[in-house]
Amino acid sequence: MAAADRDADRAARDTDQLKEKRARRQAMEAQIAESRKQAELHAALANELRADRFIRYVLAESMRQLAVLASAELLNISDQRYSLKADDDSFQVVDHFNADEARSVATLSGGETFLASLSLAMALAGSITDLAGETVGARLEAMFIDEGFGMLDADTLETVIHALERLRDSERMVGVITHVAQLAERIPDGLEVKRSGAASLVRQR
Repeated sequence: MAAADRDADRAARDTDQLKEKRARRQAMEAQIAESRKQAELHAALANELRADRFIRYVLAESMRQLAVLASAELLNISDQRYSLKADDDSFQVVDHFNADEARSVATLSGGETFLASLSLAMALAGSITDLAGETVGARLEAMFIDEGFGMLDADTLETVIHALERLRDSERMVGVITHVAQLAERIPDGLEVKRSGAASLVRQR
């Protein structure tokens, strides 16, 4: 009987020891799992904070903001047909006359491309401080637009002229280089260049 009691006590102690070992193993496994999660998190954070990824993030966010601002301009000068959205390192145009189809800006016609470019320029002119940051103190006070007007039909050209006039009214200097007489006549101040033999003459209008 005494031997049986000793065996029972020994079995109970062994069982308790096994339970303790199992508990310690489970605690260690939980700690290892938590440490592994922390290591993966730190690795992912380090990867996100790499200089090239951070720069890409900043550029993507700036493009997203610029697309939002340019869309308001583009909707206005395209008679509510087009808006823009950022797409990786480029832009897509949203055609609201075609079930809001989103497609590459490369699919736009020459005149439509000009409108999209103009809307981006106008948005940039109006928000350079926001995009660059207040501490930079940046302000785009002048911009020059070189041609592209010859690709526009009469109605679209009139819309673009109104857009340019709005930009002029915002107290920024807007320089336009054009051969389109209809546009040149609407510009109150400018320089006219005419060829004279082998030379060119410049006069103020």
